[in-house]
Formats: sequence, C-alpha cells, structure tokens
Amino acid sequence: MHRARGHWLARTSLVRPVTRVAALARHLAATAVPMAVASANDGQVVRAGLDAAGVADQFPVLVAREHVTRLEPDPEAYLLAAAELGVPPHRCLAFENTDEGVTAALSAGMPVIDIRHEGWSVQAV
Repeated sequence: MHRARGHWLARTSLVRPVTRVAALARHLAATAVPMAVASANDGQVVRAGLDAAGVADQFPVLVAREHVTRLEPDPEAYLLAAAELGVPPHRCLAFENTDEGVTAALSAGMPVIDIRHEGWSVQAV
C-alpha cells in the first residue's frame, strides 16, 4: 500500500477534474447540500486528487478504503458516508465511475449516475 500511495501521490499533478462533476459539486456545496466521497482507494490519494481538481473543500466527509472492512462492490463505504452525513441512503445520489462503484451504490439503496457516460441518467434500485 505504501508503494502504491507513493506512486499515485507523485502523479497528482496529472489529475484533471471531470468538468461537469466539479461544477455540480461547487453548485451543490453553495446551496448547502451535504456531500461526501466514498472510495475504494487510499484516503490520502483521494484527498490529493480532490485537492488537485480544486474540489476538496466541497467534500467534508471522505470514506476511503482504510475506513471500511469490505471494498466495492460491497456497499459499506456508501452506507458509512450516508451515516456520517446523517442522510438516509435512499435520499442520497451517487456519482460513480466504475462498475464496482455503481453496484455498491445501488446495493446501498442509492440512485446512481454513471459519469463515464456522456448522457447522464439515474439508475435506481
């Protein structure tokens, strides 16, 4: 894990935000919508990527691999993020970029938008 973290942290300057997602995060944060990041990746790497994309301050809650015992496609990270926000999972909307993450969000009872596709549409349980 230490070597993988070093590898990704050394490449943080290569991170580019997904424009639509970053704009939406800024908009939602400005309207006081509670937001979190749930990731199967290392928390230091995720935070560095959010910093590089200029959106770290939009996400006060970060649930990463070190916070859970089971990784995606298990819903544990999503359920923990919802609990930390104090929002029932069915009232959350997940944005995902992996098949495992989509499965995890849906298993948590959250509707999800797969950001890998140009035309966003909500998948629901």
